[in-house]
Amino acid sequence: MEIAYCRRCGAPATFQEGIQYLCSNGHPIYANPLPTASIFLVRGSQVLLAVRGIEPGKGKLDSIGGFVDGNETFEEAAYRELKEEAGLEQHQIGPLHYLTSSIGEYLFKDEPLQVLSLFYVASFDANTVPTPRDDVASFTWREATSLSLDEFHADDVRSSFVALQSYLTHK
Repeated sequence: MEIAYCRRCGAPATFQEGIQYLCSNGHPIYANPLPTASIFLVRGSQVLLAVRGIEPGKGKLDSIGGFVDGNETFEEAAYRELKEEAGLEQHQIGPLHYLTSSIGEYLFKDEPLQVLSLFYVASFDANTVPTPRDDVASFTWREATSLSLDEFHADDVRSSFVALQSYLTHK
């Protein structure tokens, strides 16, 4: 992420080191990653995956999730995204269990954004039917052990899927 202007005063900013920028008025600015929250819904060794309906990664596999909004916890964001992308309510899935976190990059309007992604896993009743909404084209049930990491749209989702495979193997 590149920062050209101070978000406090609008003055030009210059890169210092690491993730720090400094504006001409002396305000420090940090290019911290943006938080995201995602859920893998599972039944046995199968996982429900979203098929992306938009770029980046249109047609590739994804978890259900997205950016954490202001004044929202990771759990609240995960449940909100569950409703926005799958039309499901919190009571329609099992409890959220922390799975892993990962750093990734998300291309938003041609700007690469660094994200800090937190992933949960939850059980899911096969009789409950998700409805593709928002940026989801469709859903697919897949056997977790038979998926290639190349089928996923982003590095953070790929690394979290490896953690999911381990979780399901040792469950």
